[in-house]
Amino acid sequence: MALFAIQQVTNRDTGFSPHELVFGRRMRGKLDTLYVGWVEDCYSKVDVCKWVQLLQERLKVLHEVAVANASIATNKNKSLRQLEVGDKVLLRIPGLRAALEASREGPYDVQERLSRVNYKVCKGGGKKKKVVHINNTKRFKGVLPPETEARNRKLTVFAMSLYFFFCVLWAYFVVTDGMSTNRGLQQAKFEE
Repeated sequence: MALFAIQQVTNRDTGFSPHELVFGRRMRGKLDTLYVGWVEDCYSKVDVCKWVQLLQERLKVLHEVAVANASIATNKNKSLRQLEVGDKVLLRIPGLRAALEASREGPYDVQERLSRVNYKVCKGGGKKKKVVHINNTKRFKGVLPPETEARNRKLTVFAMSLYFFFCVLWAYFVVTDGMSTNRGLQQAKFEE
């Protein structure tokens, strides 16, 4: 019953129901069938060749109108963003959390437009350049959002603590490895 309902409902984008686009006519429900049986003579003689030709023409017109309606509906809310060389942008950082909480870093300067949607950017006139898609950028309006500043501070603290941790770990392994090597030599001498 649900499939029947889905096939019968007119699509907002195309302006036709799926059944109309496939079969070239409105879907007849139980009440429509009863109505046609009461009002019209349902056993009228129809030339099959003529009926198929009319069906093909109807399907062709339906297809053209549906494609036009779908393209209008698709382009209604589309607007192509563009960046100019010299613009400042923030780059989206894919977060470990939900996509709605993705943070941004920057500002980056737009150096070059590579294509309609790809740009080459660099941070603060540096030499390291990145190629980014326009969907991963947001215009920089002069003030960093508080969550970006907080995240940058957290990243800095995290990076420093991670660096310190690895230095301590490295020192531990150097010291213990040296001790174990000496122990191994001492044990080897002792066994001889």
